[in-house]
Amino acid sequence: MVKKYLAVLFVCAVIVAAGVTAQKTSGDRITVVPNEAQRRVDISIDGKPFTSYIYPEDMEKPTLYPLRTATGTL
Repeated sequence: MVKKYLAVLFVCAVIVAAGVTAQKTSGDRITVVPNEAQRRVDISIDGKPFTSYIYPEDMEKPTLYPLRTATGTL
């Protein structure tokens, strides 16, 4: 169970690093909300959904779904 949490935290850290630009930004810009009941972690940038790290039991591997562009296009 601990390995799953570490994997989730690692993926979230990668997403956060990818979403941060070269200029200084506010800490409120990116939110990461875990939802253990639905087996997912939702990531939002500037209050808009960006992606979710999903790890349902019926999938072979966890994945990021859906991915959105800065304009919200899937």
